Amino acid sequence: MAVKISVNQAGYVADLPKIASVSGSAKKFHIFRSDGTKPSFSGLLLGAIHDPASDDKVLSADFSEFCEEGEFYIKVGSSRSPVFTISKAPYKNLLEDIKKTLYFFRCGSALHRNRAGKFGRKPCHIEPVSFYDDKEKTLDVSGGWHDAGDYSRCVVTGCVALGHLLYSYSLFPEVFGDKDGISQSGRNCPLIIEECLYELEWLLKMQDKDGGVYHRVSSLSYAGLVMPSDDKEKQYIFRKTASATALFTAVTALAARIMEPMGMRIIKKLRPAALAAWAWLLNNPDYTPFENDKGIIAPEYSDDFLDDDIFWAASELYALTGEKNFSDKAEELSGRIDTTGFTIGNVGGFGALAYIKSDCEKNPEIKSILENKLTHRAETICSSARHSGYRSSLSPDEYSWCSNLKILTNAMTVISANILEGRDEFLTEILGHINYILGNNPLSLSYITGHGKNAVKKPHFRPTIADNNTEAIPGMVVTGPDKNRSDEYSQWLIPYGTPPAKCHLDLEHSHSTNETTIYLNSAATFLFGYISDLCRRDTNSAHNKKER
Repeated sequence: MAVKISVNQAGYVADLPKIASVSGSAKKFHIFRSDGTKPSFSGLLLGAIHDPASDDKVLSADFSEFCEEGEFYIKVGSSRSPVFTISKAPYKNLLEDIKKTLYFFRCGSALHRNRAGKFGRKPCHIEPVSFYDDKEKTLDVSGGWHDAGDYSRCVVTGCVALGHLLYSYSLFPEVFGDKDGISQSGRNCPLIIEECLYELEWLLKMQDKDGGVYHRVSSLSYAGLVMPSDDKEKQYIFRKTASATALFTAVTALAARIMEPMGMRIIKKLRPAALAAWAWLLNNPDYTPFENDKGIIAPEYSDDFLDDDIFWAASELYALTGEKNFSDKAEELSGRIDTTGFTIGNVGGFGALAYIKSDCEKNPEIKSILENKLTHRAETICSSARHSGYRSSLSPDEYSWCSNLKILTNAMTVISANILEGRDEFLTEILGHINYILGNNPLSLSYITGHGKNAVKKPHFRPTIADNNTEAIPGMVVTGPDKNRSDEYSQWLIPYGTPPAKCHLDLEHSHSTNETTIYLNSAATFLFGYISDLCRRDTNSAHNKKER
């Protein structure tokens, strides 16, 4: 039986560890230039592992010592891998596409051809919206990002995505600090900040005068597979919630801290908005989780445990203001929550970064505990990855809805620990997570549109489904394998008993495995921003040595 060779189809960094996976029985692998006849490198296949999530027998092809630049493929027996690149900065175009994708999620404004190209479209959802609980009352809530493949706009998901993007800019400013603002905005700021401001402007509209924040804007059921400007479903504003208000507090405080030196008028609103939202939380201690009424079909993003949300909010307010009452609250909560998460339902890692990186005076014991938690969680993630044939940190049970978000945010946790400690083992597994997303996985499929010989082509994203283009917007990350096969197409087309890591369809109707979301692309922005920064520093270091 022929072996299957899974590689990072977007490419490998020349001077960093490079690993591919081979499923089947073999002993050696050979690397050829894409236009050559003689092998450039040969090595032994090592470490046979039974990978429980895929039910594959997997061997590793480690070619870390091979640092030639160019285009190559791996050959094992008669089997060949897709062609891939080795270079000092293989992800430059990929990162540009990934971070630009948030622009294509914009609601309200037209997407003009000078930036959107053939994916331009008309404005949408610009009319005032009624409140679900008081339909005579309306509010202008135009703007912001559509949440995912549908046309809902959710405060919770928008805030998590903003957390990813704002920390990307804060931690890797040389990568994201360009001065070429989006042309129609007139603002002289980096593109990533421009995109954050677009969502922040909408968030400010979602805050009530009493400081509380409305949970969501959506219709009562999902729109048809139409362009956003053709969506005729009536939308509503849903009630204020503590989860929305807590996350709003965190990101407006974070944005204020990062953006206040930039001097734009909107930035002056962020600090008072964050403080007003915090006051609402103190005055409304009933943290009843959000639930849809019977008959409503729309994303809930409900959270019945908010200590991590409050911890993030308190940590950001302390970093912004230096006021002791905020550090007291953050320190009180830090001992009873997971402070390593960067995902929907667990945002404690953002709070940990805010506290650790703050310029304010810190309790050394609390700081040490937060750092140790990140390190310990990173070690656990890396251990799980080393026991996987494809360097995935997920157990078979974790391949449920949005499994790729778990991969990306696990990588964020390891990156955060690596920023603190700088361990080789952490970097190797960060690269392993990148490889997985870009094709070194059981399906040999790149989960990012437009990047890789065998990349997903039919994401569940309504504008892509409804427009007249034959290809998807490049740079969109899809949700990934779902063992529960949580949509009817997956239930029909993925056979029962398929291994969890193989439960995926590259099909536009498979919303459980192939949907795009703002928080997938924002998490990927952080991951590839980190690696791009690492490549930049290595290049500059080599250049400086050469000059000397």
